[in-house]
Amino acid sequence: MINTLLPHSIGISVSYPLPGTKFYENVKADLTDKTNWTDSNAMSMLFKNTYRPAFYKQLYSYVHASYRKQLALNDVKALLKSPASVNLKKIKKALSVAYYETTFFFAKKKLTRLEKLSA
Repeated sequence: MINTLLPHSIGISVSYPLPGTKFYENVKADLTDKTNWTDSNAMSMLFKNTYRPAFYKQLYSYVHASYRKQLALNDVKALLKSPASVNLKKIKKALSVAYYETTFFFAKKKLTRLEKLSA
């Protein structure tokens, strides 16, 4: 969905169990000493989950790498569609696709490895 819509920016965090919600009731027994989102940062796990915390941190990197790769691919498409408007900035943005393709490849590889370790 992110790569289709391509918003201006993205933000990702783990789910926070808020008191009074069904989700909170489902994980209440697994909560650590940090029981509130104000006690934590955006990627800290407050409860036992399906995968290890390292997996979710890598998932964050993977999603961002995928998003940036798609932005760069769109820059390439725009450059090819309108070559008359070419300038150095647009060329640099389009060339970044090589960097983000590599970043995405390794992020996916590491995510797959962490997923297998958690299974």
